[in-house]
Amino acid sequence: VSPGEWRINNHQLTSGAEYAHNAAIMMRTEAQGCIEEAEKEQVRRLTDTNKDIDDRLKDIDTWVNNEKDELKFNVNQAHELLELKERLEVMMKNIETPLEISQENVLARESRQGAELVHDAVEESLLKEIETMRRNQDKLMDEMNRLNQQLTRLRAARHEIEMDIRNKEDARKTDECVRLLSKLSNEIGGTEVINGLLTNSSPTTWILNSQNLIQKSVEERNMSQVLYTEVIRTMLGCADETFNVWYETNSSFNTRVSEIITAKQQLEKQLVKITQDIESVNKHMIKVKNALDEKLPQLKLATARLDKRKQRPGIELCHDKVMLALYREIYALKHAVDMLSSKLHDLVLKITSLNKNKNK
Repeated sequence: VSPGEWRINNHQLTSGAEYAHNAAIMMRTEAQGCIEEAEKEQVRRLTDTNKDIDDRLKDIDTWVNNEKDELKFNVNQAHELLELKERLEVMMKNIETPLEISQENVLARESRQGAELVHDAVEESLLKEIETMRRNQDKLMDEMNRLNQQLTRLRAARHEIEMDIRNKEDARKTDECVRLLSKLSNEIGGTEVINGLLTNSSPTTWILNSQNLIQKSVEERNMSQVLYTEVIRTMLGCADETFNVWYETNSSFNTRVSEIITAKQQLEKQLVKITQDIESVNKHMIKVKNALDEKLPQLKLATARLDKRKQRPGIELCHDKVMLALYREIYALKHAVDMLSSKLHDLVLKITSLNKNKNK
């Protein structure tokens, strides 16, 4: 190797070493920059994530509060329906006794005798009262079924909200735990790289789910309020109908009692008259019998006198004034006896008729 080549070789080695040294310094600088940039990026990402977690916690608190508010409204509405249900049960129970009484009244009135077994206004009112109360029982039972169904729907909506609140509270605890984790938590597992997002919903569907649950509960509450009004209207209508038929039945009873009292008074007056007539007829019968008893001996006597006078002999049996007087006397007595006998017969028939009327 010539001296020139030796110098060139040394120069090349020196230049290569210097280049390598400069390159190493540049790489160390770049590496430190990468480290610092990565650290800054991590801090920024961590800050952004924590901010997102804080925002998420606020969203959870907001929706949890909204759902809790709706849950209170739902519970209050359910309590109103339960109170209404109790009132409805009491009303249904209160109908049972009047219904039994009305049915017993109908059966009791069937034991009436003779002309009193009449299909009058009282019977019609009682039958109408029974029909009305049975119809009202059916109406109230239908409303009871509707209340039970609505309470079930309210309970279902409330259960879904309660489940969502519990899920959100669990999610809040999880996010709060995540918020507390830091880069110093080196012992925490999770070294596996997640290649995909394992989620069941998006922020949009998450919000929609809460909105839908609240909206469903609101709709059920609105339906409950409508049902509450309808049940109250039905109860008032049944109460009015029951009172009206009860009042109508009482009015019919009062009218019927008044008619019976009036008829009884009239019959009592007629009974007094019939009794008086019977007494009067009996007196006349006695008089007629006495008169008849008086006329019969007189008729016998007149007949005997005529028969005796017919025994005169020969020409002495003359149709003279005496004979004519005896015939006239006998005829008059027979006429009187026949008239008195006929009158006595009429009086017997009359007193028989009066006794029949009296016994009625």
